[in-house]
Amino acid sequence: MDKSGLHFEFYDFSSPWIKDKIPLLLIHGLGANLEMWYPQIPFFSRYFPVIVIDLPGSGESKDISPEYSIELFAD
Repeated sequence: MDKSGLHFEFYDFSSPWIKDKIPLLLIHGLGANLEMWYPQIPFFSRYFPVIVIDLPGSGESKDISPEYSIELFAD
């Protein structure tokens, strides 16, 4: 978890001799957390560095400020 309270995990099992690899960022949907990506991480991390995150208020990330809500984002 970084200083902002955002929980993330990093995986990279790709070939070390391949330079300038572009990381793959996996973001979960509403009501989920980064664990939903666990079945896909072994495959993707063979080819790309993989970063998975828990969005604010989900999983191990801190709650978002009360001034934000699903209704506000929908508007």
